[in-house]
Amino acid sequence: INADLEYDVANNQFPLITTRKSYYKSAIAELLGYLRGYDSAAQFRDIGCKTWDANANENNAWLNNPNRQGEDDMGRVYGVQGRSWQKPDGSHLDQLKKVINNL
Repeated sequence: INADLEYDVANNQFPLITTRKSYYKSAIAELLGYLRGYDSAAQFRDIGCKTWDANANENNAWLNNPNRQGEDDMGRVYGVQGRSWQKPDGSHLDQLKKVINNL
């Protein structure tokens, strides 16, 4: 409780626990894509992040999904949900904007 952790990111100090090799530029690009609400692997590739390519174009379950909108489509993934949550009445809510406004 009330513990503060500080990291000198400018000097490549960043806490990351994972079982795969990670590259900070790609991680930052992915976060940017989430914040922008990207729904296409092509959008992520344009900013230097290729982590969504396989999910968008090599996942058999998704490739056969009737809701898929073509090559590179990822559907309503995290960023889309965060920036354009579809409410039951069909309208959309920008959850990130709501959090910021509530702060």
